[in-house]
Amino acid sequence: MFVPATQKWTQDQREKLGQRYLKDMAEDIIEHHKKERLTVHADKIGELKSRLELDGYIWNSESSKLLFSEAAVLDVKEEQGILKTLAAGLSLDNKETIFHHLTLSEEHYVAGKWDDSISNSRKFLEAVLQECAVKVSISVSGKTLSKEKYDSPVEVRDYLESKGILESKEKKAIASTYSLLSDIGAHPYIAEKDQARLLRNLALTYSQFVMLRLRGFLSQQKS
Repeated sequence: MFVPATQKWTQDQREKLGQRYLKDMAEDIIEHHKKERLTVHADKIGELKSRLELDGYIWNSESSKLLFSEAAVLDVKEEQGILKTLAAGLSLDNKETIFHHLTLSEEHYVAGKWDDSISNSRKFLEAVLQECAVKVSISVSGKTLSKEKYDSPVEVRDYLESKGILESKEKKAIASTYSLLSDIGAHPYIAEKDQARLLRNLALTYSQFVMLRLRGFLSQQKS
């Protein structure tokens, strides 16, 4: 029914229209629940709002509209797909564990467990860096990292810098983000849920950056 009505449209145009329909539907559901002063399914409405926040939408109660947050500049769902594709293409070890942390960071966010969400975002970034370092080590020396180096986030970052995967300024930026992800707790002037959401997006972004660097490095090694 949808495709015949948009026969001359591109797939991208159809996806944008579908996204708009979903946004309108979510707005109607939330506003109906608010207008009718319903108490049933309040937990489901809360969960819906939390999941929308992770997708970059913020509910504005004054206008009864879903607004794009600053995080919507990045398509988080698309980025997660890119991350999984990159990890598979690089044949990273422990992919299940890596993405289990990412799933947990989302689930804890939806549940309002901000500290746990941030903690799993950090573990996700840490696991990606570890496995990228292992791939570099095997590529250049034919053997994996020592357990001592593998278990040390600082040494993993230093190793990636020493092999040219990261430049000094990039390593410092990632180290600063890692420090933020490790410094769990409320901070003044920003809501905990916003802190959890933004730090999660940073973890995703830096993970993608490092995997793209590794892909280029391995490609050059083969040539």
